[in-house]
Amino acid sequence: MNNLIFFLVTALAVRVLGNILQQLGGDNDQPNRWFLRAGLLCLFCAAWFAASAWGIWTSIWLALALGLMAAIGFSTRPQIWVIGLIDFVLMLLMGLLSTPALGLGSALQYAVLWTALAGVVDFGSQWVLRLIPAKIQWGLLIAGAVLGGAIAILNPADLARGSYRFIESRLLTVGLDNPFMRWQDEMVEIETPFVSPFDAQLHEHSPRVAELARSDLFNHDRRANLLDNGRFAPESGVVVHRPIDIIFEAGDYLGNPFDLVATITFAHPESGETRQTEMFYVGFSTWVGRFTATQAGEWVYQTESAQADLDGLFGELNIVEQPDLPGFVSYEGTTWVRTGNPSTAFIPQFAMYKDPIRYYQDQAMIDADIEILINQHGFNGLHVNVYCRWFEMEKSRCGDIQSLSPSPDVRTFEALEMVITSVYEAGGVVHIWAWGDTARTQNPERWGYNVTEDQRLQRYIAARLGPLPGWTMGYGFDLFEWTDEEQLDAWYGYMHEHMGWSHMLGARAYKNEIAQISERMDYSGYEQHRPDYDTYVASLLDRGDKPTFSEDRFRIDGQAPDKDYSADDTRQGLWRSFMAGGVANIWGNLQLTNEGSYEKGSFAYPNPDELKRYFDYSAVWYGKDMERCNDQTDQVCLKTADNSRTIFYGEAVEQIQLDLSPMSGDALPYLALNTQTGAQETGTLSAELHTWSAPGSGDWVIAVGEFETP
Repeated sequence: MNNLIFFLVTALAVRVLGNILQQLGGDNDQPNRWFLRAGLLCLFCAAWFAASAWGIWTSIWLALALGLMAAIGFSTRPQIWVIGLIDFVLMLLMGLLSTPALGLGSALQYAVLWTALAGVVDFGSQWVLRLIPAKIQWGLLIAGAVLGGAIAILNPADLARGSYRFIESRLLTVGLDNPFMRWQDEMVEIETPFVSPFDAQLHEHSPRVAELARSDLFNHDRRANLLDNGRFAPESGVVVHRPIDIIFEAGDYLGNPFDLVATITFAHPESGETRQTEMFYVGFSTWVGRFTATQAGEWVYQTESAQADLDGLFGELNIVEQPDLPGFVSYEGTTWVRTGNPSTAFIPQFAMYKDPIRYYQDQAMIDADIEILINQHGFNGLHVNVYCRWFEMEKSRCGDIQSLSPSPDVRTFEALEMVITSVYEAGGVVHIWAWGDTARTQNPERWGYNVTEDQRLQRYIAARLGPLPGWTMGYGFDLFEWTDEEQLDAWYGYMHEHMGWSHMLGARAYKNEIAQISERMDYSGYEQHRPDYDTYVASLLDRGDKPTFSEDRFRIDGQAPDKDYSADDTRQGLWRSFMAGGVANIWGNLQLTNEGSYEKGSFAYPNPDELKRYFDYSAVWYGKDMERCNDQTDQVCLKTADNSRTIFYGEAVEQIQLDLSPMSGDALPYLALNTQTGAQETGTLSAELHTWSAPGSGDWVIAVGEFETP
């Protein structure tokens, strides 16, 4: 519910009741009128407390409360123009004193809007009320009182919770700290029931797993409680590297449910492997424990929480093998790998993708985009920006969010689950940028970094997305403008501390510099504008113990001549990052009848066949043991450590020198491929120095040895 609309409607309703009081009381300050006015104000406070308990916070509570009290008093006076002036001033102050403060222009717009609406209500209600008998007016007043009182009578727990939260967060901070910056956590009302996108089961009772709870894999101090009170639900046929959701039901929680901590530990008795993650809240007194097995066999789990309904539960899962799933993203040395069975090397090449709000609950859109960008073009991943949509899916900028202590927006996570899962099933990876820059208020600066709101979100990401294979995350862009090593290290440590599965986390560094802001990250991230082959190699050599990501967005845009790519630049950039040793990149075509934008992601490229050719061949040629061998050519070279396979590459060449002497054999098969036209030449070469002549000038790649073909 929109906070401003809710309280605006409430205020207008109070104006109507105030006008009823005026009609009933006449011009004299009769005691019954003042009594009713005080009662009306009390009922408003009760409604306010209850609304607070339901999560309907507003950052402008103080000014709005003053405005409403003034409305009750002044609406019983006949000087409408005086009332309008007071309305205008109060609303203007409300906007300027809110946190974050509205700009003067926006505050003036709100003030004018309120004054106009309130004036209409005053004139309209007074005119209508003259036509309504006093008895009916008394009935309307009593009905309003009964309706307001019902909020407190029918929801005493909500009223108590809201009153406590009001006193703690609104009153106790006055004099201790800035009351406009210290707020209690927000309660979020979930409007749609949770539907798991994965295999799911409701946790039920069974005594069979009691013996498993005695395993050394679990906490011995809690064993007796587990054996006496545990519940169990078996599930067969769950697949390795594919998520499953275990759904737990709990009673009402007094506080922000996104702050409730309930951990669930999964253990593999045969190997001793354990995975611990937190449950995540999805609404309707429901929490979910999400799990992805990394090996087949029997897994057992147990829960632990201060919330009794979520504590001391245990069960079993029977996991079966499925070797075709790619698994999580990891690395070996400077090489990106997927942890599936078998583990494979790959080079992440991401296509820019839409903002989550654009594909929320639109699986058909995601499927169509995957068909174009992954199946037809060959990209092995999509790049998604989230920014402050973590908290409100409609708002990418934190400055547009009214709440001073926001909780995660479950809709954003539903959208991310859809795209991560869909891309994973297509064999690809999703790379997420968590935040943007400060100028656009696309980061959590207004609440603070790695504090309550930020860490609430980080825990939710770890719990809800952490078990999902097939995604990586960068902290954002233009980081050198608003973050530092200490802040990045804290984020990195907290995220990995709470994720039961490892995901590659990174932070893009300075513009066109071979340097890092933080050395703790899982990959080295750089902002490089149109990097050439030498830049890619220098980046790989700079941090030789981890993979490299050239994390600018290389796009066909037409807006930045020093950065813009063309279709040919894109094809060549892909091959250069491959031949350098395997550097990840982000690509996008934003030009389509001048309708391109970051929010809409990449359109189709004009040369999809050229891009698909790169992906088809690089996928079967690239391996974990590849190393540069430029001393064997006048162009660039990549080979396997055992010299059994060698790849040469040159751009705009008519011939390439090939020194095959490190290889062995008199008839080494080779394939020469024109990366632009697709023209091929095949044959055999002996293990010696050659000068290969191209059928025509162009960009050529030559693979020598026993290589697979797409």
